Amino acid sequence: MSAPDTLTDLPPSAPVPTDTHPALDAPDYSPEPVPGETSLGASPTICADTARRTFFARQDEITLTFLRQLEGVPIPRYGRAGCISGQIHLASTYGVTAVSLQLEGRIVVDLEGRLPMFTYHFLKIPLALWEKGTNGEKYPPFAMPFRFDIPETFVDDGGKEYSLPPSYEPEMESVNLKDLYVQCSYTLSVKMARGRFMPSKLMVQKVNYDPRTVPPTHTLIYPFPYTTVTDETPPHGWRRYDEVIVARPQNGFHDVHCQLYAPALRVYSMKSGPIPYFLRVHGHSESMSALLCHAPPAPTSSPRSRWGITHASQSTTYDIEVHIKRQVSIAVGGVSAARSYIVGKGTLRDLPPVYRSEEDVNTVDYEGEVQIEPTVAVGGFDMGKLSIADFFVFTIKAVDPRKAAFEELTHSHTIRIVTGL
Repeated sequence: MSAPDTLTDLPPSAPVPTDTHPALDAPDYSPEPVPGETSLGASPTICADTARRTFFARQDEITLTFLRQLEGVPIPRYGRAGCISGQIHLASTYGVTAVSLQLEGRIVVDLEGRLPMFTYHFLKIPLALWEKGTNGEKYPPFAMPFRFDIPETFVDDGGKEYSLPPSYEPEMESVNLKDLYVQCSYTLSVKMARGRFMPSKLMVQKVNYDPRTVPPTHTLIYPFPYTTVTDETPPHGWRRYDEVIVARPQNGFHDVHCQLYAPALRVYSMKSGPIPYFLRVHGHSESMSALLCHAPPAPTSSPRSRWGITHASQSTTYDIEVHIKRQVSIAVGGVSAARSYIVGKGTLRDLPPVYRSEEDVNTVDYEGEVQIEPTVAVGGFDMGKLSIADFFVFTIKAVDPRKAAFEELTHSHTIRIVTGL
């Protein structure tokens, strides 16, 4: 008997026993945690369960309705990966030859004296609703539904992909930006085309794109354990930044060392509470005396005391300040520029014991918090031509630099401010 020519000619064999067991029934799932469960993360949008109002906008013979809007919003508002849905209502269809919509996103930049007003459209999504002659129709219906799915990203003219930026119209920040004007906006336009003897109609409605981002959860030992902290390992949830206050050589002092402790997770919600921090300053006793000089904090009526502590030396005083700074940067039309301003001021207070001596080395400890100002309306973002970045900034500087025994110290590290829920 000859052997089979191919594997397909082999007779079927008995199944090989395995240790595989049938899958158990899948567990029950629910959109919200049940007792004993917790959410590990969230990517929130504008909640459809609470947004059940209809927003109306009217211009001439065109009425736009937007479904599932929160009550009282000035313009329609949508979150990340949201859906713009509604209807167009026409008061008259006489002479109408076409009806179309377009969702647009654009930035406008104006830098006084250096850059004329620059407009860049980063998003254009057209939607044709009706055209004369389609399916033999002479007139459009009086009401036509529409729907746009908002993308999460866009590709710029250089081929690079970015996340879709939020609506940004810094009316409250225009003074801080000085000669720089920036705007990021979204519009939904309706065009009703008519015959050559009748004027066409165009309606433009602003919409607010407000993607929400929740900061990751983290644990933090608080209050800061300043009595037991060592130089080897920062407490759980904290990160240490080492800096040096450089002494000017002509004064004969030694450099003074600073250790700034801030939360290791550098993502904060604009709606969160104060951000804590801890500061340790230590150095040679004579240098510490020249820098701090046992002076008490400035009185609470002093404007400086709202965000810092002022110490006096024999020649001048030194301010210790902590704040959050926001930087708005542009790179358009061959011009790059940035403007910065403060969006959060910190408090600072001595911790007992104020001074500790060890082998002619003195140590001073401080703690404090910095609060993001309520005027901050958007989180940081980067879309290439326009970006917003935030920084945690710590400075020690002389009130009168001409009499200073030490150089000014400025430390900054990037943080990210997000919207929260």
